[in-house]
Amino acid sequence: MDNSRNLRFPDDRAQFYLAQGGGYKGPFRPSELFEKIQAGQLNWSDHCFREQDGAWISISEHPVFKSLRSGSTSKPSTAVPPPFKPKVGPSMKWYVFSNEIQTGPFETGMVLKGCTEGTIPSGAFVWNENYTDWKPIGEVDEFRQVFVGEPLQPVDRRSSKRRPLIAQVYVTNLKEVVSAICQDVSSGGMSVLTDLIPGKVGEVIRLNVLPPAESGMSAFVAEGEIVRILDQKNGFSFKFTRISPDAIEAIEEYVS
Repeated sequence: MDNSRNLRFPDDRAQFYLAQGGGYKGPFRPSELFEKIQAGQLNWSDHCFREQDGAWISISEHPVFKSLRSGSTSKPSTAVPPPFKPKVGPSMKWYVFSNEIQTGPFETGMVLKGCTEGTIPSGAFVWNENYTDWKPIGEVDEFRQVFVGEPLQPVDRRSSKRRPLIAQVYVTNLKEVVSAICQDVSSGGMSVLTDLIPGKVGEVIRLNVLPPAESGMSAFVAEGEIVRILDQKNGFSFKFTRISPDAIEAIEEYVS
């Protein structure tokens, strides 16, 4: 067994695709690509794709392989990488929490785009169904390389004490009833998605929340005020002002 493989490639998962003949092949482990180069089966200027990169990159310029080239005299390849991304199966769904607002779910590529364009800052948190709590985005394998060399923004750990919750919600302002969807909850409030926002910031409303059975929570009623309209005008953030102690206890247990 070649132990040098682990030294060169700490992450040797099969996640690289090769551009070949107008199409692609793969996935390959990075050690497999390096062995193909050493055997003369690949050129340093051939292109590879990894989902978290979001683009085709020549092997010689890819950060995983760049330091291993060491004096290669290979000629530039005339092959043009395919103008599409490989279909690598269902992408991970992510929720993003930044500036006290949660958005999502997004596929991995969309979150990467937001990171590179600066719309998702290094101090944001992300969550997916495999996590038990929010994680700083700069500490997550899929996104950390975007923030290499960039000082991470300070994060408020209190902001992480919330969790996505997809639940049916009925909202009333005592004049009309609106059907909506809860997208996250904390012991202090929740974010609600609806095209029919039942008031302005500061107005008092009442929510009847019907959590799914797998959440372990029972239905509850809460009164409070609208504290923010979401940027896309497709929902609002709600702060509890009256809610039963049992409901708060159930929410805290679910979040933690």
